[in-house]
Amino acid sequence: MITPEVESALRRAYARIPYQRASYYETEISERVLNELVSNVHRTQSDDYQLRNARRNAIKVLKSRSEVATIGVQPADGEGPDGDDAIARLELMEWLRTTDVLQDEERAILCAIAADMSVEALAAQLGFAPNALSVKISRIRRKARSGWLTDTR
Repeated sequence: MITPEVESALRRAYARIPYQRASYYETEISERVLNELVSNVHRTQSDDYQLRNARRNAIKVLKSRSEVATIGVQPADGEGPDGDDAIARLELMEWLRTTDVLQDEERAILCAIAADMSVEALAAQLGFAPNALSVKISRIRRKARSGWLTDTR
């Protein structure tokens, strides 16, 4: 059963939506706030506290996305001015194939992304919702980046 505090927070969150800028960033924050409130219907903190907390958590997640470096070199034709891009791509693919940092499923997901497979197609193949797979990919990339930096030092 939903607590009155959560219900009030949800009503206020929905009421704010028409007055926000119509940007992707603000829309994403609003969606994350609503998801967090709906996921925690048992909370009894004040509605102000819950809205503030959910908004801060949403902003923190979105900021961390920008900090997560992408794994993979994406040259148009696989060749840089001196072939450096192709060599870097081969080194990265070899590291992905041999590293102990990643589990088999994580390795397969990153290899599929490196091979330019779309998130939607990969989600359908693996049986994930596209949004859930995007979150999983972000976490795998963060883990891989950390492992790459450790292994290549």
